[in-house]
Amino acid sequence: ICPHCFNELDGYRSIHVGLKKPLDTITLEEEALRKKWLEDDEDDELYDLDQELVELETGYENLLAYEENLLPFLMAQEYSMECTICRESMVYAGEQKVPGNQFIAAVPEGVTEPFLSAPFTVKVHVCPTCFKMEHSLSEEDRIRIMNNLNK
Repeated sequence: ICPHCFNELDGYRSIHVGLKKPLDTITLEEEALRKKWLEDDEDDELYDLDQELVELETGYENLLAYEENLLPFLMAQEYSMECTICRESMVYAGEQKVPGNQFIAAVPEGVTEPFLSAPFTVKVHVCPTCFKMEHSLSEEDRIRIMNNLNK
C-alpha cells in the first residue's frame, strides 16, 4: 500500500528499486559506515519498523472504511467524471452558485455580449484519491449559453 495515497501497489503498479551495490564495488569506508550505522541505530530501527507496521495496518483499515463510506456517493451519481490526474472516478460534491458581483465576464473586441454571464451555477466534483477538484457548468447554464450564441 502506498503510504501517500493508500492505493494498493500490486502487479503493474509495483515499483522495484535496486538499492544494493555489487559486493565488489563497496569500498572499505562504505562498509565501515554501514556497520557503524547498523550498530548505532539497531534499537531505534526495530522500534520504528514496529511503529511503521502498526501505522500501515491502521491506514489500510481506514482506507477500507473510507472506500466503503464513499460507495453510496459514487452509486448515486447520474454520470461519472474521470479525474485528469489519476483517472479515478470523481465524486459529485454539490453545486456552487456564482453571483453577478463575483464574476467578471470576458468580452472580446467586436462582441457586444459576453459568452457567459453571471449568475450561473457550476457542479463541483472531487477526486476521492488525489482530491483534485473539477467544476463543470450546470445543464441549465449550458443551454442558456447555446441559446445566447444562436441568436
